[in-house]
Amino acid sequence: MIVETLAFLGGLWRRAHSPAGAFRLRASEAPRLGPSLRVMLLLRTPLAFVSSALGYWSFRSAYQALRTLEGDVGELVRRFLPVSVSVGDLRSALAELPHLPEVGCAVPWLALAAPLGVLSLWLHDAAWDHGCLWMLGGLKAGRGLRVTLIAEAEALSVGSIGVVVGLAGALPHLGLWLTLPLAALTGWFWILRGFALAAWHECPVWKGVGATLLHLMLATCCLAGLVGCCLVCLAAVLA
Repeated sequence: MIVETLAFLGGLWRRAHSPAGAFRLRASEAPRLGPSLRVMLLLRTPLAFVSSALGYWSFRSAYQALRTLEGDVGELVRRFLPVSVSVGDLRSALAELPHLPEVGCAVPWLALAAPLGVLSLWLHDAAWDHGCLWMLGGLKAGRGLRVTLIAEAEALSVGSIGVVVGLAGALPHLGLWLTLPLAALTGWFWILRGFALAAWHECPVWKGVGATLLHLMLATCCLAGLVGCCLVCLAAVLA
């Protein structure tokens, strides 16, 4: 059992730092969708739960500080508060905001949302990457969406390494110093999916990586357009 676990972790590590050859070797083993999906869920679901719990704890702490105008959040708000608004009036208004549930009360919901979030991420990445790979001419006859789903599941399993390291960003004081390294690590595991796509679809690596970058560009444009539409609508309502 220990030997098998170490061999499995070693395979993940090889695909993380030498993806071109390691993913092609993995693809040659012809893993099926079911087992790949199960491994992805087993690896990513606990990490998604921990990440969401830490994120909720941080958000709740900032929210509570905003309600009471205490701590760094309160100091920041008071610094940019217009002269016409008194701190007492703002504190009274913010005190009327609803309380957020304690972290312990939110645990069941976070536990339920974790696997759903992982599956949503998997399907989102597969749909966008598959479409972008098609636009770049990287799809071959007989290699449809099912092949992409396997590649994405395998890549997300390897991405568990990045999620584990990324949890260090939640450490007090240390997280700020790790912002740039963790951003670079996130970028690496983003394009890592491109190596998996290239391996399973047997296309050049540049097409697989290009598909992930095109995915990022198109998704960013869609998000920017959505935000722009929301701002226009808000300006029209306030006019």
